[in-house]
Amino acid sequence: MSSMKVVAYGLEPHEKRILAAANNKQHDITVIANPLSLPTVDYASGKNAIIIAGTHEISFQLIAVLAELGVKFILCWCLSLPDADVRYAISKQILLFNIGSPELNDCPEEDGHPRPAFSQEQVEKLASDSVKTLNELQLLLVKWNDVTARSLFDHR
Repeated sequence: MSSMKVVAYGLEPHEKRILAAANNKQHDITVIANPLSLPTVDYASGKNAIIIAGTHEISFQLIAVLAELGVKFILCWCLSLPDADVRYAISKQILLFNIGSPELNDCPEEDGHPRPAFSQEQVEKLASDSVKTLNELQLLLVKWNDVTARSLFDHR
């Protein structure tokens, strides 16, 4: 079973280390310190999923580009999207997941910087939950591909 290909946007250096430890080389995760934006979205090319840490703005245009690049899943650390964005993402065949506990979704800003200050324990939980979610999504993709392959052969 091949690993999930993922790019994580907006992680601080200490968060990158914690995510790498939680991942333990299970998935191919590229970490970028910059937030998700039109100039950085191309890093998601060929990836199954992206992880967004913080309060990155996800516009309809970004969702459309992510869909064109083949992204199927967005894992959000502390990001509450309006229902319209969720519905638009689903229409583009992208599923969104809020990772972590509900209190993280408030995303307090620190010093005007749109990046919450997570505690060590919060980052460990977010990283662990992200890897668990990627594991489940990987199994889902394997089953989906198996069903799709069988249906192709059944309709000869």
